[in-house]
Amino acid sequence: MKERGVDVTIFLDIDGTAATVDGTRAFAAAATLEREAVDPAYAAANATTVERLLNDYALSRQRLGRSEGTMHHVKVKAGEVFRVLRDVLGVAYARDVSHATMLRYVDQRQGEGARNTTIRKETRVFGGAWKLARRNGLVQRPVDELMPELADDYEPLSRTLSPWELVGLATVLPPGRMAVIAFAVATGCDAGALCRVHREDVADDWALCRVRGTKRKTREIV
Repeated sequence: MKERGVDVTIFLDIDGTAATVDGTRAFAAAATLEREAVDPAYAAANATTVERLLNDYALSRQRLGRSEGTMHHVKVKAGEVFRVLRDVLGVAYARDVSHATMLRYVDQRQGEGARNTTIRKETRVFGGAWKLARRNGLVQRPVDELMPELADDYEPLSRTLSPWELVGLATVLPPGRMAVIAFAVATGCDAGALCRVHREDVADDWALCRVRGTKRKTREIV
């Protein structure tokens, strides 16, 4: 075996043939094996997959009793992170995630047309998963070393329909569509709550109605 950094010839015992491997890679592999043998934390971090990291985080939210809406949010955002990291960028292991990796993630999602506010929600879920994995000894680097800076482009709506505009809608929309709009205006509910409305949620005398929120208990109101 020659000096570090040059080719190393390894003779195979079975048939006497020889295979040549790169010396630098051989020494690096040997060093990794040695460190894993004496450092269980390093070994665990080296074997943790992105998939496990995200699944563990989703299970932790479920264990905490998070609402249906929150669990849906976590699973959708985690699924997007997993798709891009593993399938697009070819990053399957947490050990291969770096700040440069996450910059590539942002570039990929922006190239797909995702807004910054959406990407920030995805990286926020990934950051939560990374923090949990670090507490569990599955990764070693702090999450601050990974997360890229990204401006939030969310712009809340600043205009509402006037009473006369609502009257105008009532003259052109079918009754069913107008009923949906009237419910939304009267209750101030979001689009998700609109999809969960039942006929019995509105009192017969129109005095009360129920809004079926799911993100928090306080979102369900009468």
